Amino acid sequence: MKTLYSTFASILFTIILTHQSCNPRTEFAQRMVRGGPEKVIIDNRTSLKKLIKKLNSPWEWAETGAGYWIGYTDDMFSIASYKDKAVKPLTSFIRETDSIKGKIGGLFTLHLIGIDSKVVGRQNEEFKDTLARDALLSFIDDKDLHEYVIFLLKRDPWAYDIPTLINYLSTPDRDYSYVLCTLRRYQPFHDFLPLWQPLPDSLLDKELDMYLNKDGSNEKIAEMIALKHAFHGRVWVDQNILQSNEWTEGLECFKNKTNHYLIPTIYADRSDTTYSKPLIKFMDTFFFHPFQDYSSFKDDKIIYAYKNDSLFIYSPEGARNLILKYWRLKSK
Repeated sequence: MKTLYSTFASILFTIILTHQSCNPRTEFAQRMVRGGPEKVIIDNRTSLKKLIKKLNSPWEWAETGAGYWIGYTDDMFSIASYKDKAVKPLTSFIRETDSIKGKIGGLFTLHLIGIDSKVVGRQNEEFKDTLARDALLSFIDDKDLHEYVIFLLKRDPWAYDIPTLINYLSTPDRDYSYVLCTLRRYQPFHDFLPLWQPLPDSLLDKELDMYLNKDGSNEKIAEMIALKHAFHGRVWVDQNILQSNEWTEGLECFKNKTNHYLIPTIYADRSDTTYSKPLIKFMDTFFFHPFQDYSSFKDDKIIYAYKNDSLFIYSPEGARNLILKYWRLKSK
C-alpha cells in the first residue's frame, strides 16, 4: 500500500511539473507612453534565438505619444528579459544580418537591456549594464549605426565612453558632428573642453538680422554671417566654413538682403511663428538642459569657443583638431 501511495504521489508530482513547464508564469514589462505606463506581455515561450531573428521582420516602433520616449517593440522587451544572456547573441546578430532595420532593432534592444527595461523619468534612463554598454560602443565605427549609437549613449553619458569617442575623432575622414555635439553632455569632461564656454549677455542680447535662402536651408550659415557683421572684429569663422559653397550663398543673400528673417533674443508671442531663438543661444544653454533635443539624432548647432572677448566658430574638422590637441596635452 505504501509503495502504491509513493508511486501515485510521484506521478502526480510529475503531472504538476509538466503542467507548469507547459504553462510558464506570465511576466510583464512596462512601456512608457503618454497617459501612463502600458503593460507588455513577455514572450517566454519563443526561444531567444527565434526572438532575435524576428528583428529581421518588418517591425514598427510602438506608439508612445511622445518623442522623448523610445517605442521599443514587444519582441525587444521579450529579448531584454534575458538580460546579459542576450547581449552576445544580439551582438552577433547585428554583425551578421544584412537587414539595416534588423541591425537598428538589435542596437536598440541592447540599449533596453542596458537600462534594465526601465525608463525612470520623462526623458531620463539610468544605464546600468557595462556588458551592454561595451556592445553599443563596439558599433561606433559602423557607418549605418553610428548616429544611433551616439543617440543612445548620450541619453546617459558615462565617462567610460570618452576614450572610445576620442579614438573615433582620431581617425581621419569621418563625420565627426555627432560625437562633437555629444561631448557637451559628458560632465566633468565638458568643464575642461576648449569649446562651448558661457557667452556674455552682450552677445546673447543682440538682435540679429538674417537673410536666408528661399527655402530657409542656410539658417546656420546666415546666423554666422549675421554674428560676424553685428560684432565686427570679434567673430572669427573657421576657414573650412568660409571656403564652403554654403558660405558663398549666404553672403549673396546678405548682400542682396533677400528673405529677411529677424531673430530676437527671446521668444516672441507664440502666435508669431516667424521668430525663433538663435541657434547660438540654444548652444549656450544646451549643457544646462542635458536632456533637450532627444527627438532629433543630430544636435546640428553651431560649434563655438568664446575667449578673449571674441567668438570663434568652428567646422567639425576644426573643432575635432582643437579637441585632439587638448586631449594630447592633458593625457601627458
